[in-house]
Amino acid sequence: MDETLDIRCKRLADYLNCDPKIVQSYYLSTGASVAIDSSQNDELKADLEKLRSAKRYVEKALDKLNKLSKLEKATQLLGGSPINVMAANLNANLQNVILSNENLREENTALGGRNTKAHLIAKMVECVFDEVGWEISFGGPTNDKEPRTKFTKSVHAAIRIFEVKSRPKPNTNQIDHKDADYADWQSPSKAIYQSRLSLGQKIS
Repeated sequence: MDETLDIRCKRLADYLNCDPKIVQSYYLSTGASVAIDSSQNDELKADLEKLRSAKRYVEKALDKLNKLSKLEKATQLLGGSPINVMAANLNANLQNVILSNENLREENTALGGRNTKAHLIAKMVECVFDEVGWEISFGGPTNDKEPRTKFTKSVHAAIRIFEVKSRPKPNTNQIDHKDADYADWQSPSKAIYQSRLSLGQKIS
């Protein structure tokens, strides 16, 4: 049903003038839907430090709670679950969250600081172009660094529609550079173009 479509896939499909189901299909199959951008990756790194710190405190508290007298533990049973059991459950939950977030960071941290989500969003656009039969071209930037070809303009638009962010840039004037926090469109677009060129795939 149409209402199950991601609104961002609808917006990109409107921009491209194609079936939104095609966009959503590749949004899911490329892994772009579960990827995080560089800004989110940095936030996740900071959150991981806080979670690890919290786990250390819980472990210390759990050690103390496990040393309570049998009388105290029996008294707590009358009121429900003993505190040390709740602390142990919290500690296990924290460990699961930490492992999950560590895996997410590892999957989205590329060599050279590449913005994994931006590249997957560009891959999604490439797949849509291939299915519809549109040509892939890079063309390079103009003087104001705006894209000039249908493909690069579409990658540029998709990055903004899906709000793919880059790492915060220091000393950036947000009034003069309103798009400064968005991921770069050039690197993922060029990577796809060069890959297709090396493989002899359809380009222009």
